[in-house]
Amino acid sequence: MLHYTPINCDFYDVLEELSTLRQNAEIVYLASEEPTFAHGIITNLFAQNGEEFLILTAANEQKICIRLDALCSVNGMNAKIQSGCDVRELSTEITLKKYSTQHGEAEKNTITIQPPNAG
Repeated sequence: MLHYTPINCDFYDVLEELSTLRQNAEIVYLASEEPTFAHGIITNLFAQNGEEFLILTAANEQKICIRLDALCSVNGMNAKIQSGCDVRELSTEITLKKYSTQHGEAEKNTITIQPPNAG
């Protein structure tokens, strides 16, 4: 990703709430154009050089820095929703690869990300 695209303000509010309340977040984001899954607590939201980032701290204290426009979903909520869209019509399917260190094999899972307040 070269050019930063700001995320929806409402979605940023969701990230702030998760961070403030220190609630667990399940995040799907693009790392080198590949969907990647991470789980932890958003411990920081910040801007640098006109781009916005979050720091996700996993249970093992590993810290992951994610640029906000790389987010696909947080706790199942679609991060790619733009203001003014009819969110009832949006969903995204993403195939995730989970790697097993015991067997050295990749397991593929497909998940469907639903928009917030769908239904």
